[in-house]
Amino acid sequence: MKRLSCLLFCLIAVSIMFPTLSLTPAKADTNTKQPDTKKEPKEVGMTDADRAMQAKFQKVLEQSMALQRVPAKSLTWMAPKQISKSIKAFPFSIDIGNNRIFSTVYLIDNQYFVTTPILDTKDSFRPVPDISPPMPIDLSLSPSLFPLTHFPSIGSINAQNTLIEFADDQCHTCRKWNREVLPLIRNEKNIHFVYIPYPIVVLHPNALDAAIFEMCAEQTLPGSFWDVHDLLNNRIELGTLSKDQMDSAFKGIIATKNLPAAKMNACTKTQGPLAEIQGADDTLLSHTGIPNVPTFVADGHVVTGYQSLENIKKLFAPKAPLPAAGSAKKSP
Repeated sequence: MKRLSCLLFCLIAVSIMFPTLSLTPAKADTNTKQPDTKKEPKEVGMTDADRAMQAKFQKVLEQSMALQRVPAKSLTWMAPKQISKSIKAFPFSIDIGNNRIFSTVYLIDNQYFVTTPILDTKDSFRPVPDISPPMPIDLSLSPSLFPLTHFPSIGSINAQNTLIEFADDQCHTCRKWNREVLPLIRNEKNIHFVYIPYPIVVLHPNALDAAIFEMCAEQTLPGSFWDVHDLLNNRIELGTLSKDQMDSAFKGIIATKNLPAAKMNACTKTQGPLAEIQGADDTLLSHTGIPNVPTFVADGHVVTGYQSLENIKKLFAPKAPLPAAGSAKKSP
């Protein structure tokens, strides 16, 4: 499945989720000759600074996985690799459920890091030998990159501010945000809120089906998305349901919400909304390197993790102040 190219969603951009954790390494050994960047990445010997960095990385990864409730164990570090003068890679493996995942923490300019999967998903999850340099995180992203009119929204498209949420219906943090903050967003007249599904298919097996179902509801009966979305997030514990139980839950929603059954069945069977969901999600990933949920784009500012309404308002682009009363020039 194409979505498997983004396996470790919860592990990527954890430096943004935990900005208070210092990742500054010990002073590098200036006598160590840097490799030629035109050559293949070279394994380097382990130093005390490398071990210290691995310990810090491991702390952040474990915090992130605990927050996302990822059933992970047996995190094992491998020899670091020098990618270029400013980029050093720290590969590791980790067991998630019954799968062993291989990924990498990149240390870039001694300031921040990102992780990207190094898996050959076409060949039984074998690790890919070469490690490619990562795309630097861009924390500024224009909402115009996304086809916002193709996704469910709240508020006027001409509102002063635009807030986009990328989320997963099975993600614990996303569900908490939808229960606690989304009702407040609905009362904000100055916010145009857009929801774009971002299902984490490896960690949350029911998330993609839920995303397809609620998007099909909107396509077959415009305006029905939010009722269906609220049911999936507040009334149905997706993580506990089998495939058959999910199908039964969907049939119940179709009946109670008077959705057109034949059109819904055809839409979900063909996964009609999948292409648009993947297109928007891939745009986010390719521009920011942040496949993590929830992710918010607030007037172009990108942040991840649970955000209060107060924090979101602070992210909105400052507007030019209105002229003070009596300050306007009088006509002669």
